[in-house]
Amino acid sequence: MRLLAPILMLLMGLLPLNAQTLDPADLPREELRAVQTLLAYSGEYNGLVDGDWGPNTRRSLEAATGRRVIDAPSAARFVSEWDALRVLGDWDIRRIGNSNVALGLPWGLMRNEGAGRFGSDSGISVELTRPTQAQADRAHRRLLDRAVEADPYTVRRSNRLITTATLDTGDIVYLRTQDDGTSLVSVRIQVRGADADIMNALAGSIYYGQMPEIGIGRDSALRRIAGNAAPPRRRTTETSLPQVRETLDEVPRAQSGFHVGPRTVLTSALLPRRCERIAVDGTRATLRHAGSDRGIAVLETRDDSPAWLAISPDAPARRDALRAIGRPTDGGRVQAVAADLGEGRGRARFDGFDGLIGAPLVDADDRVVGMVRSLDARRSILTLDEIDELLDARDIAHDSFNAPSSSAAVVGVTCLD
Repeated sequence: MRLLAPILMLLMGLLPLNAQTLDPADLPREELRAVQTLLAYSGEYNGLVDGDWGPNTRRSLEAATGRRVIDAPSAARFVSEWDALRVLGDWDIRRIGNSNVALGLPWGLMRNEGAGRFGSDSGISVELTRPTQAQADRAHRRLLDRAVEADPYTVRRSNRLITTATLDTGDIVYLRTQDDGTSLVSVRIQVRGADADIMNALAGSIYYGQMPEIGIGRDSALRRIAGNAAPPRRRTTETSLPQVRETLDEVPRAQSGFHVGPRTVLTSALLPRRCERIAVDGTRATLRHAGSDRGIAVLETRDDSPAWLAISPDAPARRDALRAIGRPTDGGRVQAVAADLGEGRGRARFDGFDGLIGAPLVDADDRVVGMVRSLDARRSILTLDEIDELLDARDIAHDSFNAPSSSAAVVGVTCLD
């Protein structure tokens, strides 16, 4: 995935070029941070976005441009990409709440989900917590336990602990724990779809005890060489980076869910994050959780359900016997649709309808082994481990073993707005 290629080509075609060059070591630190961010986004740079002209940044610039200095075409590239990133994504470095931690993010595309959590519709999620040392160590070990074999690594340097891993779902997770000057703070970033370039830019833009600036100013030497002296105005409309945000049209008005307790319903977070009022089988429900960390929403219904599904404690013995059960959007009978997980967990193929979003994936005994997160090209499935981990982390009671088992536990979830 490459950053804003069509926009870059359009803007570069409008820029006059000349023979001037610029020594990148002479760039102000805030401009060098912008260049490092863009090099990370394009896959050339994997390091801290610190504004320092060091050997890693120099090698990345040479790999990207073929030169040790910045000439007119390179300046045009950096100016155009940065302006597009600021206009469309509102990329900036901002302090988080009352912590001494600042993050570089496309803030125009992120939702503030409270309690130090931020998420975007296409699967970037960020969470800040203040753990004890024991809690932090457990979180890092737990991430390693969930990682794809031979992929993860952990780095411990003085007061800094970093773990990164690719999960069996294909997502990348980066977890960094460090003292911000007042207490330990953990920053957890998850990027859907194993996009290492986006993760490089995000992970390199975490600042403990700092509040640095970033940007290419109006009077920048980069702009003069590129022949583009003035940055465009930012837009705060729904226009967005295609690789970072889904369109509003992709959000359903109705989906499925399922009881895991008399009044507790699980569903995909895709619809609840867009709705102020949600109904379960036509009756108003309360939203208890709709974070982007797992893509799961937890709803609380008013009346007890006589049937709910058990969260299976074991992996299914026969993958070809799995099926996704959902409610048709017209509110009719429950439908069962065959599912095949194929070679890896976290993906599935369906022959069905849009109402399958949020539906449980069950084995032959109607035990839940996953949940349909979306019906995009990836056919994304939330695994049993992800569901169980979220319920435990949020202290949400659910019966994992001897609960009633019935397809009547599957409900329709709709938006009342």
